[in-house]
Amino acid sequence: MQYLFGVAVGNDWSENDWCGEGRGIEEPSHVFCKAGDTFATLGDQVVKGLDLSDLQLTVRLDGVVAAQGSTADFRDDAAALISKLSHFVTLKRGDMIYTGTVAPPQLPGTRRQLWQDDIVEVEIEKVGVVSNQLVRTTRLASSGPVIEAPNGRYVRFEHSAGISYGLLDGNEISELYDNPLKGSVGQTGRKFQADTVQFRLPIDPELPGRKVLAAAANYQPKNASPRQVPHPRYMFKHSSGLSGNNGLVERPPEVEMFIPEGELVLVVGREGRHIPVNEANDYIFGVALGNDWSELSWITAGPGVRPLKLMSKATDTWAAIGSEIVRGIDYSDLEISTRVNGNLLSRGKTSTMINNPARLVSYLSRYMTLKPGDLIYTGAIAPESGMRQNLAVGDFVQVEIDGLGSMEQQVVAMPPWPW
Repeated sequence: MQYLFGVAVGNDWSENDWCGEGRGIEEPSHVFCKAGDTFATLGDQVVKGLDLSDLQLTVRLDGVVAAQGSTADFRDDAAALISKLSHFVTLKRGDMIYTGTVAPPQLPGTRRQLWQDDIVEVEIEKVGVVSNQLVRTTRLASSGPVIEAPNGRYVRFEHSAGISYGLLDGNEISELYDNPLKGSVGQTGRKFQADTVQFRLPIDPELPGRKVLAAAANYQPKNASPRQVPHPRYMFKHSSGLSGNNGLVERPPEVEMFIPEGELVLVVGREGRHIPVNEANDYIFGVALGNDWSELSWITAGPGVRPLKLMSKATDTWAAIGSEIVRGIDYSDLEISTRVNGNLLSRGKTSTMINNPARLVSYLSRYMTLKPGDLIYTGAIAPESGMRQNLAVGDFVQVEIDGLGSMEQQVVAMPPWPW
């Protein structure tokens, strides 16, 4: 337990119908069943040094006990949860793990749809109490400062004196004072030659609270009738999964269908909630090329024991992004191609998206506040017939997008589980 700092009381608010996605595209995808704004209640203190083996937990709804249980009933205790999760994602200071709720409610009628003005209280022995009241979402638009940055190719690079942000023009980089996503686009006056520096991820990989989301099945099917998707499907990726050009991508030994998905990535540059579609492009700082690495067999339930759906997209190194964020480009009809070992896997145009970037941004903002530095992978084009395969260690994958350049990565082996 040396990796655990302490514990707090929390409430993992959920919309159970959305978790199961029983109505498909007619309801929000499973991501939103837990990831909506205000859905992660946390107490006001972290308690260190407690014996976590048998703490009593009580949930009350409008003052009536709705559920009660003990941490002794955990299927996986805290140590097991931390260990298993760390197989797929790098855990960092400040990360939080909600450990699961107690057994079904003890009193008839206490597990029900919650309504406006309901009060829910969670109490954990020796840890504390949290209480929340439900309110109706106002749907009023809110926004941060307007993006004021020139068009161009924004990069982050390492040189002899450290790591800087800059504007790339041909082979010359003009250094910026700070991260342009913070609104700082002033130039220091220093110039660097691109072939004398090392390009890093174009965004700060340590930005706290960054959201990385991936749209699924967002391109019109080939040789079939056009589709409409009122509720775009989304999956979560993890910020520790960011990887760059010429990087190595880890392949777990238990994969059954590990695939690359070359995609256009939107980089959010302005905070916003409930953003109208006709204003959504104003919240996009720029775009980059990306690869939404995925394990298809983990996404859908099937026979056998597999990692959770979350890990099908959120594993370390599986959120690839190119070296440049390009601002000012018309990304409505760019060609995207993905190749495996030089062979064409997929090719298509961004104009065939089912939900375009403005729609994707607006829809996401219904449920969560978008902030500068958030990334949205916009979906992959279907592969050429017979070309999809489970990638092997040593395979090379290249993604290319008009006007954004290309990126290549190699598949390497992830160590097996030690249990």
